Amino acid sequence: MHRRSSIAAVAIGIAAFAAPTPAADPPLSAEKWQVTHQLVQGMPWPSAKRSEKELLATVKEMESTGDQRLVFALSDLAGWYRGQGRFDDAEKTYRRVLALQEKRGLANHHDIGIQHNDLGVVLTEAGKYPAAEAQFKTSIDKWEKHWPMPMQTEDYAVTLHNYAVLLQKLGRAGDAKATEERGAKIMAERRKALGM
Repeated sequence: MHRRSSIAAVAIGIAAFAAPTPAADPPLSAEKWQVTHQLVQGMPWPSAKRSEKELLATVKEMESTGDQRLVFALSDLAGWYRGQGRFDDAEKTYRRVLALQEKRGLANHHDIGIQHNDLGVVLTEAGKYPAAEAQFKTSIDKWEKHWPMPMQTEDYAVTLHNYAVLLQKLGRAGDAKATEERGAKIMAERRKALGM
């Protein structure tokens, strides 16, 4: 499974990512707009039917291309590692994807925001909050500066939501709420524009 580009795909996520929220902070209201904690790209859940051996074989097969096919193969492998709770392997693999994208001259392309988001999710789950925040901020910056269309993408909305989850974990409930509201606004605008 590669990039989830439809609103329906974004709505599929599950709430396995977040730890229970302290009673002092109201929970983020993902159910309002049907986006929960998920990766935008890659196969994040351990229920994925491919084995590590199969995923590694695909990566090996795509090594010679050095193009987007290798990015997808590595992203799927990293998502699989994440689903297995192998956060160090997932982090290492996402960092490899970022290095590959930069080598391909895509350091300032909006699509690299996807990998920064995915790495931010993994770092959040691994408890590396400052590093996760840096990844989410970079992802947001890429979407804001390099997205060429007048209407923002749902991938950007998911990144905002994931960042809001991290902010809440950091005890910054006000910032979390404001960030989530930005994502909710994007999703509402997309629904309206698409007649949903």
